Parts: sequence; C-alpha cells; structure tokens
Amino acid sequence: EDISTEWNRYLLELNRSIDRLELQFRTGNVVADAILNMKFHEAKSKMENIRIEVDNLIFPKDLKIESYDLAVILCNALDNAIEACEKMSFDEERFLCASSFQNGKMFFLKFENSFSGKIKIEKGAEFPTTGKKDKELHGIGFYNMKLSVQKYYGALDWEIEGEVFQLTVMMQNKEATTELK
Repeated sequence: EDISTEWNRYLLELNRSIDRLELQFRTGNVVADAILNMKFHEAKSKMENIRIEVDNLIFPKDLKIESYDLAVILCNALDNAIEACEKMSFDEERFLCASSFQNGKMFFLKFENSFSGKIKIEKGAEFPTTGKKDKELHGIGFYNMKLSVQKYYGALDWEIEGEVFQLTVMMQNKEATTELK
C-alpha cells in the first residue's frame, strides 16, 4: 500500500472525527476542511480575538494537486500565519484570510495575515527567517511548501504591505511531475 493511500485514509478518519466537532468550513475539499478546522480550533484556543476568513477558499472539483502536497502547503502557510498573529500584542487586530481562484490552468492560493510589522530576512535569503530558537528543527516551512509547489510547475511569492503579510501560491492544476528533485 503506498503512502498516498495511507495518507488519504488518515485524512478521511481525521475528517470524520472533525465532523463530530464544530465544523466551521466546507471548501469542497476534505483535506482542506480537515486542516482548516484543526487550525481554526488551534488558533482560537491561543487567541480568542483572531478573525479567520476563508469564505473565498474554494477548491475545484477537478483539483489534481495531491492531498499530501495540499496538506504541506496549507499546514505550513496556516502555521506561519497563526504564529505571526500570536506574536502581536493583545489589543492589535489579528486576522488570517485564505482564498483561492483558478485562472486557466493555474490554481492560486492566497494567504494574508496580520503581524507585528517586524520580520527577519537574512541577506540573500529567499524567505523570511524563523524567529524560533531551534533553527535546525524550524524555518523549513517555506522550503517544504516550495518543494510541493514546484511539482506543479508553480511558485511561491510573498510580500509585506504595512502590517499585513501576503503569501501567494501558484501551481498548474495538473498531475505532479516527478522530474523535479
């Protein structure tokens, strides 16, 4: 049995157990729904005043992006956003928005979150640097997302506007390529 089948079975079970919880999101994708609900509860348990908007996060029925890659992207993007919101002072507005759209063969995911306005970027680095002490275990989220996205001839782009961090993920909605290592 391959890891993909095992992963899908795990996600299905996760989704069943989440169905018994308060279900907040229905995006049309079981993987995304399971992850969103899990991260929503995690974020709310840490910060009651966080606003989470995912109304425009909709997945096409013919999404060809593998569950594993979708999970890597969603988990890392949401973890980064939640962590950034946690670092803000209590009285600041905390929010996390996720949306998606398809343009021709390209599928886009967009994540926006509030943050303190302070970010560490090392000279020549492609992505912001982790603020966590253990650099060996942390700071690989962007890199992992990039590896997943590249399988679909895609790219990650990020920018900062004031105190809003924006991450855009773009991929071709097609079978993953194994050529890229």
